[in-house]
Amino acid sequence: MLNYNQNTPILFIVFKNPLTMMQVFEKIKKSKPKKMYVASYATLFQFHEQLYQVTEKMLSQIDWDCEVKTLFLHNNTEYFRDPVSWFFSLEDEGIILNDSNLPDDSFFGFCSAMLEKYRNDNRIGHISGTNYAPQEKTPYSYYFSSLVNVLGWATWKRVWQTVDMDMLSFSRFVGSNAIDSHPSYSKYRNDWTGWFMRYLFHRDIDAWNVPYTYNNLINNYLSIVPFVNLVEYADIKNNPDNRSIASTSTQKLETLHHSEFVICSYRTDWKEQEILRKVKNKNKVCEDLEDGFTFIKNSFVELSKQNDNMKIPRIIHQIYEDPTGPSETLLKLAETWKEHHPTWEYRFWGKKEMEDFLIKEFPEFIPTYKAYPFNVQRWDAIRYLILYRIGGLYVDLDYECLEPMDALLNNATCCMGMEPTVNSITHDKALIIGNALMASVPNHPYFKAMINDMMKGEKYSDLSKSLQIMETTGPFMVTRLYENYPNKDEITLLPADLVAPLTIFEVREMASGLTTPKMEDQLEKAFAIHYFAGSWNEQTE
Repeated sequence: MLNYNQNTPILFIVFKNPLTMMQVFEKIKKSKPKKMYVASYATLFQFHEQLYQVTEKMLSQIDWDCEVKTLFLHNNTEYFRDPVSWFFSLEDEGIILNDSNLPDDSFFGFCSAMLEKYRNDNRIGHISGTNYAPQEKTPYSYYFSSLVNVLGWATWKRVWQTVDMDMLSFSRFVGSNAIDSHPSYSKYRNDWTGWFMRYLFHRDIDAWNVPYTYNNLINNYLSIVPFVNLVEYADIKNNPDNRSIASTSTQKLETLHHSEFVICSYRTDWKEQEILRKVKNKNKVCEDLEDGFTFIKNSFVELSKQNDNMKIPRIIHQIYEDPTGPSETLLKLAETWKEHHPTWEYRFWGKKEMEDFLIKEFPEFIPTYKAYPFNVQRWDAIRYLILYRIGGLYVDLDYECLEPMDALLNNATCCMGMEPTVNSITHDKALIIGNALMASVPNHPYFKAMINDMMKGEKYSDLSKSLQIMETTGPFMVTRLYENYPNKDEITLLPADLVAPLTIFEVREMASGLTTPKMEDQLEKAFAIHYFAGSWNEQTE
């Protein structure tokens, strides 16, 4: 059997399964690591005390020469990533297991050997303990993959410290279609993109592996995968939560024969993904695997009907200051919001309604409001004030509704529509959060931050007129405040694919009668479309 280097530290995360925890611990105990990190927290608050008691009992059984460090998290808002970040703040490399990862004894020797051999090889980002696609007989003990499996794994600090949990580059990544050129991922691009989007919509407490996988994908890291399976899911038969996980029995890796070539085995990656798809189909996890976007869209809509947890008031706000009123085209677009939200309250704000609202609710803001040199700054400001005081959904009049928004806003307290990737590229920004579609509960601190920023009176007079507007009241201000906001988990960013699927250039093409299959596909997946009428630009000319 492979010899485990006992100096290789192990992180053991205990968070949901006290019944299998001791099974996993017995495997660790046989290896006798000289450094062991134990992080314990319950995903459900009522199980905290029980889990901590079991963890303490386990710690009392460490009877070998071992330096033990512990981390007890006391609320379920502390993401699963925190134990891993804690671990790599103290170690340069290590092995990670949780209380459902049951390893073969040779797993520890395999990981410690791989960590040492590829320590300084920046091509390698991950060491997996699982093999979902058993291989034909080969002279080697492992192969290289572009996929990331985290059912028992190991990596280095150099990799973990590059992970962006907020995946801020994701909108640009989708817009670049880079995944289409990746052999391992392109065939299943919709599944992967859908999985990433699901994480961005609903931050699962133990879904840290999503940004970790995304990080390895965009950096083109390779994973090391043993040719035999070294880790299985503990108690998979008795735990219904595990029904979607492909797991095979473990085998022992007796000797280690290093791979001669560092080349990704794309065919094996395809085979593994087919296996995982069959598992999902068998357990009815997903009904539409051909189109991940469609699956997500349909699932969100259906879920919101079954589990209505709407915190944002069902009120639609739209504003228009010109006394002549909106054009016929804009009025038709406004009707689409009423049609798709028949039970929602609809409020139209004209000049008088906006001024009365300011006098009654924000008299202290009136000097700032009147001091703006451009009308569009007032139109920007009033929408933030309305959402802060009343809450609801704000949408520009040049927005068409394609689907009810309940599904996207369900269970959220603040939702901001992203702008298309091309806008970010044009302005050399990582992302741009728009202000044409926003939703919030009343008194949300993010909107309070916008109001405070506007009242500072920064003019950005050294910039062009359009950039002054963007920085003082527009999307650049909204984005800047988000980047500095301490509690980003409170804010749900709605990807442009769902709320602004077409660029301004594609909108113009569509208006002239030129509609491509790609544009039709984008619209099919979206909940709304922004037509970028851009009437405010006239004020800067």
